[in-house]
Amino acid sequence: MTTIGYVQVEPRFGEVATNLDAMRSLAAQAANADLLVFPELASCGYEFVDHAEAQEHGESASDGPTVALAHELAAAHNLTVVIGYPERDGDKVYNACALATPDGHQINYRKLHLFDREKERFDRADNPPPVVETPAGRVGLMICYDWYFPELARVLALNGAQIIAQPANLVLDKCQRAMFARSVE
Repeated sequence: MTTIGYVQVEPRFGEVATNLDAMRSLAAQAANADLLVFPELASCGYEFVDHAEAQEHGESASDGPTVALAHELAAAHNLTVVIGYPERDGDKVYNACALATPDGHQINYRKLHLFDREKERFDRADNPPPVVETPAGRVGLMICYDWYFPELARVLALNGAQIIAQPANLVLDKCQRAMFARSVE
């Protein structure tokens, strides 16, 4: 049986080192999990003013501090970790998440469906949603507002996802009920 942990954390906006330390501490408390999922943009907070501020806080998908923490936690606690962060790639910045496994494997996913003012803060992604074979099972990735579109969950299911990991900052009252609908579908 797979044990999944979702970590609720209230990041301090722009205080990446402080937020990563808090996530490190919370992960130690959930070290018996096989899969641990942190929120959307957990490393830096959510409310960017504009694209320039999001880019200023953006990190590399290959060697940024959030991705490094994901690898650290995965190796230290022998679990799969998913953490949301702003990914900078040249002049672009994406609302992204990194999945890291205990053996050092990493997948990065960029949010496909930007919500409300996110369209002013982040660049539009065009990557397909990944399904990753992990020690916890076959994990599909989506981020927050991606839940609104049943096609995305369907694609993940058709591609073999047993679990959908969804870093989120849910702001609408119907969000929590919607994930139940995606699961039933």
